[in-house]
Amino acid sequence: MKKASLLLILSLFFVPVTAASQSPDDSFFDLRDYYADGTTDYTTSVRSQSWGTCWIFGTYAALESNLTMFRTWLAAGMEGEADLAEYHLDKFNGFNRKGEPDDEPDDSWYTGQKDPFPGSNYDESPVARTHGLTVHLGGDYRISAAYLTNYGAVNETTETRVSGDYPAKRIDFGYGDEDGIPKVSEEYRFFIPHDIEWLTLSGSDAEKRRRIKEAVADYGAVATCIYYGGGFFINGSHYQPSEDSRDPNHSIAIVGWDDNQETQAEENGAWLCRNSWGSGWNGDGHFWVSYADKHAARHPEMGGVSFRTVQENTFNCIHSHSLHGWQYDTGDYPLNITGAANHFVADENQVLLAVGFYSMAENVNYSLRVLDTLSNEGLELAQLDGSIERPGFHLVEFDRALFLPLDKDFFITLELDHGGYAFDASFKVYTAMGMKIAAESKPGIDPYEDFYKFDSASDFYLSQGTVTDPPYDVYSKALAGESFYRDAVGQWRDFLDYDAYNAFQTEWNDQSWNFTINAYAVTIADSTPGDCDSDQDVDGLDLALWAADFDHPDCGEGSFCVADFDQDGDVDMIDLLVLAANFGNWRSTEF
Repeated sequence: MKKASLLLILSLFFVPVTAASQSPDDSFFDLRDYYADGTTDYTTSVRSQSWGTCWIFGTYAALESNLTMFRTWLAAGMEGEADLAEYHLDKFNGFNRKGEPDDEPDDSWYTGQKDPFPGSNYDESPVARTHGLTVHLGGDYRISAAYLTNYGAVNETTETRVSGDYPAKRIDFGYGDEDGIPKVSEEYRFFIPHDIEWLTLSGSDAEKRRRIKEAVADYGAVATCIYYGGGFFINGSHYQPSEDSRDPNHSIAIVGWDDNQETQAEENGAWLCRNSWGSGWNGDGHFWVSYADKHAARHPEMGGVSFRTVQENTFNCIHSHSLHGWQYDTGDYPLNITGAANHFVADENQVLLAVGFYSMAENVNYSLRVLDTLSNEGLELAQLDGSIERPGFHLVEFDRALFLPLDKDFFITLELDHGGYAFDASFKVYTAMGMKIAAESKPGIDPYEDFYKFDSASDFYLSQGTVTDPPYDVYSKALAGESFYRDAVGQWRDFLDYDAYNAFQTEWNDQSWNFTINAYAVTIADSTPGDCDSDQDVDGLDLALWAADFDHPDCGEGSFCVADFDQDGDVDMIDLLVLAANFGNWRSTEF
């Protein structure tokens, strides 16, 4: 197994060369013809969604575009175009409720998550079924982010693909825990975005528009949303006036723009967007959405989300207390919260490589620490300071790998200079994007134009993405000793003792809150001595890591440096002898 940071370094050699014309100042841009010469397409084939899963297709359009633009898919040894498994996220996202046999209101198209599938929300009792998302019936980009940062996206395989008519798709997807798409498979490769940026949380419409243009040109497609229906789609373009009250119900991806494109809006200018209703819809699966649309590129949470710096996920151990990622935050001026921390325990010998966290504002400075105990006397094992330009999730890597032996307690502390701290707690999903046509129409009826209608006389069922309407209750859980906050006088206290219900308006007073701070590690199972990067090969890279740790001041007594093979608290010539004795040794290990 290769060290994750090495893959990140490798990706730097595959950065696309951006010609001068690829700029947010350009009046026209199309990712499908990046250099405007017919040679370079940084998108993948238009997909055709099943059920109410558009939010997943919008997410993966962005991830696949980034994997293509930076050649990361090819660098990982994958064949063909980037292709991620939408229905693995659909089934195992961590938000779904337990299914029961009566979960199929219409057998012709919709499949429920039937018993005995326990539901993927393991924060709730497996016997419960009244809370959580109903599989296939919508979601949002926070749900995508939680799944991606806790697991990573799975490549499309024969085990994850659903095809054919709806009865066949139900079989492919699987009713039970052992049927259909497996949670774990030898065929899976996982891909994780190191950055997920919410580009429309704040700022003017002009600022949001420029951020999205920059992200599309520099990192690939950007996920966004619209309300589809109400007659807003006419002749290949979409425009919902701002005075219309309807919330988003459909996810799409921005792949370009034209400042001079005419739409139904008074002013010209529109986003070129990719849909998920097949390559034949509207001619080629794409359409225009006005710059003045109520939600696209404007909605605070779903108007523009960039999933970028996507890498193969080589972390085989992800420590997290937040199954549902970012659901709340402490705000700009948290009451008596000057820092956040999560406590983890190494369940195997591990090498800690990176930490993931959310920032909630523009231009945030952060300070990360790894401590052996959460006190003023605690030993600092590692530190990392930096700044983040855009709000969202960020996976940052330490400059030195940190060895954590079995059963080692460690604490990740985070200090942000503004914007507050993200946390998970029981919550409601108010807007679930899932728009999908549910059945075939008879001749003479266009289901896309009449999307919002229901016409039983025409044997024609149209869904707005939900059989039951949101909000959906999603329960989280937290335990004492998992998350901590630092108060105004510098004392660390258990986060469960904080009154988040009144201070931050959580939707239940159930002490379910945990900070969204993840630790990313690689386990060392039966490791060869001298194998610093745990790739089961003692080679020149391990020698370089030994040199980086040699006589390092942070490798004092009680610390855990990756090259301290004899664990005497010092990286010295004895450790070099251990490495030299095993140089060239290789051992295959099942992780």
